[in-house]
Amino acid sequence: APTPAPPDAEPGIGARSGTYTYDVEGTAKVNGADQPVPKEASLVVDPPTGADQRSAGAGPGGRSEAVVRYAPGGDRLLVSQTTTIGATTKRFRPATPVVFVPADLRPGRAWAWSMRSEDGATTVEQTSTVLRHPP
Repeated sequence: APTPAPPDAEPGIGARSGTYTYDVEGTAKVNGADQPVPKEASLVVDPPTGADQRSAGAGPGGRSEAVVRYAPGGDRLLVSQTTTIGATTKRFRPATPVVFVPADLRPGRAWAWSMRSEDGATTVEQTSTVLRHPP
């Protein structure tokens, strides 16, 4: 039997709350310098509140929290992100939410986005490509 949605969530919206572990491939740069990318990451996902859902993860470089909004048609839009590396915390809130994960995920699908921190000192850019679907 399907799990009922929390009382404040719309049915069928969001990821199932819980802890997820996933494989990571790619590269990262901070201030122009290459940074190691962990091969595996974990993410804790809270139950959705309406069309928004909060998630948080931690890795060797720090921790991050994001709020994603589920748009009509299935795109997942990044509404806000807070990242802490060492003693530095940066908050990002784009004027218009950016497409964090598009609805039409298929091998070869690529997308990109960027955001500037609230203090204007940091820009985050991400380019993603779907390599494969899990078996």
